[in-house]
Amino acid sequence: MNKILKGFIFAFVVLLGLSITFSLILAAVTTKTSSKIPNIISLILSLILFFLIGGIYGLINKKQGLTRSLLLCLAYVLIVCIYYLFIDKSSQTPFTYLKVIGRVLMLIVGSIIGVNLSDKKIKSK
Repeated sequence: MNKILKGFIFAFVVLLGLSITFSLILAAVTTKTSSKIPNIISLILSLILFFLIGGIYGLINKKQGLTRSLLLCLAYVLIVCIYYLFIDKSSQTPFTYLKVIGRVLMLIVGSIIGVNLSDKKIKSK
């Protein structure tokens, strides 16, 4: 249980740090235009970020990639629900739901791949 909590906290801290870094880079690049390019860049970066976080989480845990990644996804969905219920009460578009689903899938896939990578490293030694 301690290893699961340790992996979860580490993945969450890395997610927070990389999110802030990517947000600052995107804010510096973004200009006040009606272009869709900043939205596309942020979507691509967030999908890559969530894949990396899932992979790191899978490498730390080394087993049960799917079940433990579902725990990580549940925490992410809970944070998103709290954000949209209490902070951002504007109407959500279907694109918002697709972004959340895409990020959840990237967490799951990254975690499964991370577990399989750590499993191959263990078998090769």
